[in-house]
Amino acid sequence: MPTSRRGRSWTSGVAWAAEAMLAEAGEHCRRRGLSNVHLVRSDGDDLSSLGTFDLVHSFIVFQHISPARGEATLRELSRVLNPGGVGVLHFAYALKLRPWWLRDVIGALRTRALRLFGPIVEMYPYDLNRVFATLHEGGIARLHVELTDHDYYGTILFFQR
Repeated sequence: MPTSRRGRSWTSGVAWAAEAMLAEAGEHCRRRGLSNVHLVRSDGDDLSSLGTFDLVHSFIVFQHISPARGEATLRELSRVLNPGGVGVLHFAYALKLRPWWLRDVIGALRTRALRLFGPIVEMYPYDLNRVFATLHEGGIARLHVELTDHDYYGTILFFQR
C-alpha cells in the first residue's frame, strides 16, 4: 500500500491467503483513502492477467508455501518483473538448531497445541541453491543477500531484472 501513495497509477496486491485477509487489506485501503490498489487472490502460478511490475515484494510468506509451489511462484514473479524492476523476497532456509532437550519440549508443546487448537501454520525451509537457480533462469543477474533470524534462519533477496 505505501507504493500506491507515491504517484504510481496502480498497486497490485496478490494474496495466497484466505479471502478474509484480502478483505482486511481492502479495509486498510478504504481507511487510507486508497482507490488505486488492486487486490487479487491467486496461487501465484499465473499472474499474466495482472500485467507486469516494477516491484515484487514478499516478506515471511514463502516460508508458509511448499517449496515446489513457491518455486513455481518465483518463476512467475521473475517473468512478470519489468526490465530494471526490483524484487525483494524473503525465504526461510533452515531451522535453528537447539539443544536436544529444548527440541523435545517444543515438540511436545506443539503436539499438545495441535490437539487443543487445531492445525498449526506449516513452515517450509527452502533450498537456496534452487531459489538462486530459479532466479538466474528467470533472467535475474543482479542479487544482494541479507540474512535474517526469527527462529528459522532466513534471507531477504534483493534483485533486479
